[in-house]
Formats: sequence, C-alpha cells, structure tokens
Amino acid sequence: MRISRVWFMARAEIQLLRRVLPVYAALVTTGTVLATAGEGPIVGMGLSLLLATSIGICFHIPILAVQDAIGRTRAFTMSLPVLPSEYAAGKLAATVVACLVPACAAAITYATSPHVREIIPMEMTVLVGLLWLTVVVQSLGTALISESMGMTMTVLGVEMFILTNLGTLLGPERSARLLGLFAAPGARLLLAGGMILFLLVIALTILRGFHRKQSYA
Repeated sequence: MRISRVWFMARAEIQLLRRVLPVYAALVTTGTVLATAGEGPIVGMGLSLLLATSIGICFHIPILAVQDAIGRTRAFTMSLPVLPSEYAAGKLAATVVACLVPACAAAITYATSPHVREIIPMEMTVLVGLLWLTVVVQSLGTALISESMGMTMTVLGVEMFILTNLGTLLGPERSARLLGLFAAPGARLLLAGGMILFLLVIALTILRGFHRKQSYA
C-alpha cells in the first residue's frame, strides 16, 4: 500500500463531498452558536442540531459508498493502478476528514460554553465522539463490502435504535450500575483506549475484507 495513492483516493473522495461539507459546516456552526450563546431551551436546540448533523453524516457516508458500486464508479476506479486496500483506505481517510467538521464544532462548543460543560462531562463527550466515529466507520465498511443499500441501512438503523434507546433497553437500575462502573477517571481512560483499539480493528478488518473481495463491479 502506497501512501501517495491513498492520499490521491482520499482527495478524490473529498472532492465529491465539496458541496455537502459546507452545508455540514453551516449546520454545526449554527448549532455551536446556539449552544454557546443561548440559555435554557436554546442550548438544547443547539445540541440537537449538532446531533442531527452527526446522524446525517452517519447515513450520508455509506450511501455514497453504495452509490459508487451501483453506478460503476468503483469499477472504473479499480481499473486504475490502485490496490483495493488503497481504495478502501482512501474512503476511510475521507470519512475521518468529514467527521472532523462536527468534531471541531463539538470541541468549540464544549470549550466555550459553561452550560454544556455543566450538562455533559468532558469524558462523556470524548466517549460519545469515539462511539459515533466507530458507527460511521463500521457503516462505511458494511457498504464497501456488501454493496447493498438495504443491508447497510438495516445495520445502521439497528445500531441507531440501540444507541438512542440504550438507557430504556437496560432499564434505570442497570443504566445506573453501568454508569457507576465508569465513574472513576481511570476506568473512563481505559474505556476510551479500548474504543480506539476497537476502531483500529474495525478499520483493519475493512481493509482486509475489501482486499479479499472477488469482484468490484
């Protein structure tokens, strides 16, 4: 795998996102302003806008990957002197760049808004961000390997349902017990390290799985 080819594929993918990234930037900027400058319900509106934008990215990235396969853009790209792993790595790199838009907005919001810091602890913000990035990368992997819009949306929909209703599914007692396990700073750091390692394993699995595919048409 050559870094220059991965960078070339990532730049091409970012070029395809050139129109939607400013939209994401405008949405997260608006959400950041509302969350940092507002009070009471206005703060909640800003956080909701940031959350909605993040969910939109979760769906947008894998949809583009499936459309590449359906529209035979992938078949043309794979006819070039590019390894399958380089193609997949370029997709992953472009995905990370796209995720930096809401991530930067979240960092600015947290750093400048005392209201947000009172509502959400810093460690929880980092853990939620890592969990969100894991979902985005995993959904991209599902789209790349399955080439199926139905399967990709089903898997992503199930994940979103579980994550957004985790407290309800576990119940108040189990939820309180789970939060108590990670009350210590050391436990939160260990969890964050584990999530980063899990994210790297997912990325490597995607690269290996896509490289072993028999057809890229």
